[in-house]
Order: sequence, then C-alpha cells, then structure tokens
Amino acid sequence: MPGADRLECVFGKTSVEGEVEAGLGTCATPPAASIGLAVVEIKGNNESLLTAEFEYVESAVVYKVIPSTGPIHGGSLVDVLGSGFWPSPGLTCAYVDEGVALVSAMWRTSSRVSCHMPAQDMQGFGSLEISNNGQDFTSNEVSFAYERAPTVMSVSLEDARGHDGRGRLLRVVGAHFMQSYQLQCSTGNAQAYVSSSLIHCHVGPQAYGSNVTVEVSNNGQDYSSNGIG
Repeated sequence: MPGADRLECVFGKTSVEGEVEAGLGTCATPPAASIGLAVVEIKGNNESLLTAEFEYVESAVVYKVIPSTGPIHGGSLVDVLGSGFWPSPGLTCAYVDEGVALVSAMWRTSSRVSCHMPAQDMQGFGSLEISNNGQDFTSNEVSFAYERAPTVMSVSLEDARGHDGRGRLLRVVGAHFMQSYQLQCSTGNAQAYVSSSLIHCHVGPQAYGSNVTVEVSNNGQDYSSNGIG
C-alpha cells in the first residue's frame, strides 16, 4: 500500500480497519451471514484504491482420520473424513502437538482429503487439522498417534496345521508390535498378539512349499521391510 498509512477494507456493508507494514496491507475478514462471494473495497487514507471479490465458504470440519496411527519416520497416507473441504491450492493438513507440522493435502471429495504424514522425532499423540486456504485451520482435535515402526527379527513355525486345521501358524519375533485391531501380517490378519515383541501370523495352505517373507504393520498400511522369512 505505497503512500497509505491507514487501510480500510469494506466487505459489502461491513468495514474493518487493516494494518500497513512495509508497504503491505492486511485485513481480517469479518463474519458473514452466508457463504458466497462478497465484493471488497480497499481504501487507503479514505480513498478508494481497488475492488475485489472474496469468497466465503463452508467451515471445514474433521470427523475421523484413517489410519489414526503411523510410524515416526512419516510417509503414512491418511484419509481425513469430514465436511466442507474445497479443491483449493491452499488445502493443507496440519499435525498439531506442541508444535505444528504442515503438509499439502490432496482433495478427494468435499468430505474426504488425503495427506502424507510428516516425520516426527519421537512417539506421541497430537491432532490432525485441515485448512482450505493454508491459514484458517479446523480445531476439532481428532487424534493421530506416532509410534515406533514395527521390526521383524525372526520367523519360525508355531503350528503346522494352525488353530483351525487350515494353513500354518507362524511365530513372529520382533519389536514395537502394537495391540490393535489394525495389526496386520503381510500374509493376512495377525492371528494373535502375544506381546510387543511376539505375534502369531496365519499363512494359508496356498503358500505350502514356498518360502514366505513376513512383514508386520501396526496400522494396516505401513509395513516393516526387514525381509525375514
């Protein structure tokens, strides 16, 4: 705003006073009675400088995050379910705990966006929030937890016939296994969680006579990559 030391933004019939710093003017948007386009007149030192359009949209809301856990090395592709999501260039995911980590979001529908979770230094809980414009974020505090990634150290035969007489039951030893309904073996559902370092995995009869590599996922999506079989 060169030459102006007083800035005013008029949204329809509502006027708000702005700020000018280093030649850049900013105004906070006032609330609107409904969504849609509003004509904005920009004034400097009580003189009209320009008019523009500003679009009020439905407020975004986050209901659920799938999966709700992921490894600390990041990269988990999560689906965020909610409402009011827009396919805008500023669509952003934010992981919020003691700080804020931002990543770009991918618009799927007005009720679903996806994002790759950023890496974190340690385990912990936070929330995942969404912004349509990269500035105004939801505050629904839907939880997302970072955990240590599972590791497979050894695989051995526990039961040649399995609990139901079909397939084999494998004893999988490792670290950082989580007791969760999302716990998965690359051979299928985890048969049993025993401890954070031991689970049982079922292998179907179709795998007889073949060397089976077993990987483990705590969230049904991000698997270990140890190549143990």
